[in-house]
Amino acid sequence: MEISKPGKNFISIIVPVYNAENCLPRCVESILAQTYRNFELILVDDGSTDGSSKLCDGYTTDYGAIPAVFVKHTKNMGVSHARNEGLSYAEGEWITFIDADDYIEPDYLERLISPIESRQNAIRIAKEEGANVANPTVISVITMTDQILDTQPITGFYFLEHGILNRDAHVWSKLYSKEIMQDMRFEDDLTIGEDMVLLVKLAIKIGNAKSVLSIDAGSYKYYDNENGAMNSSYKPSYIDQIRCWQRAEELLTPYKDDISDIIFSQLATTQIVSAMLVAGKIAQVPHDENTKDAIVKVREALNHACKREGAFAGLSKGYKLKVSIFRLSPALYLKLYGTWKKNK
Repeated sequence: MEISKPGKNFISIIVPVYNAENCLPRCVESILAQTYRNFELILVDDGSTDGSSKLCDGYTTDYGAIPAVFVKHTKNMGVSHARNEGLSYAEGEWITFIDADDYIEPDYLERLISPIESRQNAIRIAKEEGANVANPTVISVITMTDQILDTQPITGFYFLEHGILNRDAHVWSKLYSKEIMQDMRFEDDLTIGEDMVLLVKLAIKIGNAKSVLSIDAGSYKYYDNENGAMNSSYKPSYIDQIRCWQRAEELLTPYKDDISDIIFSQLATTQIVSAMLVAGKIAQVPHDENTKDAIVKVREALNHACKREGAFAGLSKGYKLKVSIFRLSPALYLKLYGTWKKNK
């Protein structure tokens, strides 16, 4: 039997899987139904305890098949570890991430790779016609978003300001060159915001090079999981909602002379909102030593972020009121907010 070989612009799709028995078939079937067929699917089973492991194994393809489906089983070590495992096995020139509870339209991969193929064809034709294309623009990241309106390649720092800090902080709905991801790994000590931190690292690595391209959103279908970290009751790990943005600031500080002050103001505003989200979670549970420590962290985060010029001004009127009450009296805010949520 002749073994199929991946062609140019081969894509590796990495899907971390943990107890996703109910939604995994929809996700995988949407991937296998892609109009663009030059890809491999890497399912990383993160120690699932339901039927997900068996489902994953059922999708495995014979050696040499294209599209190929591979399954890697690991102990339960979190989504960052699972994605990192996927990266270690990825063979594609391009990499994309999909969450197991999401799904994609049939044209998802085709829409992501089309700008790359169009540029490659344009360069090939230009060379054939004798044009000088010694230093063509290299695209490292394509993001599928409506937050960035530019149709031409943008810099990493522009992507940071207008994308990552403007609601495009998720790792999915993007295509990454294997080269740009070569030394990139998700930080597995974070349970929230780990994908945003990786994007910040990518933006810094790209810097002032115009190698990020934005295309219209629409082909990635995000499922708002009611059991996800953002929607669950407060637990100590929820403090990562604060830690991840602190990590982002730490990463960016060495480059303060290279990037706009607006970025740091935006970042501080986001830190304030994130801290208040944590405060809102605390207000809805009985207080103990864990929540006492978290309240201190929220207050410290607010005091730090509010020192940044323009951060408080960037808040909505509602958030300005919330922050003012909390900074005046955390106990009063928690009581008021907790009562409001209970009666809502």
